[in-house]
Order: sequence, then structure tokens, then C-alpha cells
Amino acid sequence: MPTLNPVSITAKVARKQPDLPRFVVIPSSAVAEWGLTGTTPVDVTINGVAVERRNIKFWDAAKWFFSITVKDCKKVGIDTGDTVELVISPVGSL
Repeated sequence: MPTLNPVSITAKVARKQPDLPRFVVIPSSAVAEWGLTGTTPVDVTINGVAVERRNIKFWDAAKWFFSITVKDCKKVGIDTGDTVELVISPVGSL
């Protein structure tokens, strides 16, 4: 199985309402080479800071997403509405 390259993107931290978790949207085109077929674990850095492993989840044909925890927001110093630099890489083989 070939090694899949990490993906670097700029994204905005979003939240639908205050009692729901924050999240970032990943364009499907950014992860197309991975050939994702469903929820997939990824290693993540936000603004150069490693955070806990996440699951990238399908939203629709144009996008995927994963959640950003309160713990991660405090660790990285970010909040809803902030633009962040992400590096994500799939865990294991797909």
C-alpha cells in the first residue's frame, strides 16, 4: 500500500450553535487522493500544534469535516470564527 501524503489546508473554525461542538470543513478535493469511503481516523495539527487524533467524516460530495474540542481550542489558542492552518494525515492504511 503506498504511503498517503498529509494534506495542508486553511480552514475556518465553525459552530452551528453554542451548545454544539466546533468543527472545520475539509473540501473533498483536498482529500480526493486518499480515496476515502467513510469515517477515517486522522492525525491533526492546528497552527503547528499537534492535537488529539480525530475522525474525518463525510458531509456531502463536496466536503468532509471533523470536530475541534474545547481542549484543543485552549491548547492552540483558537475560537469559533478563527482561520487556522491544518495538516491532516490518515492513520494506518485505507
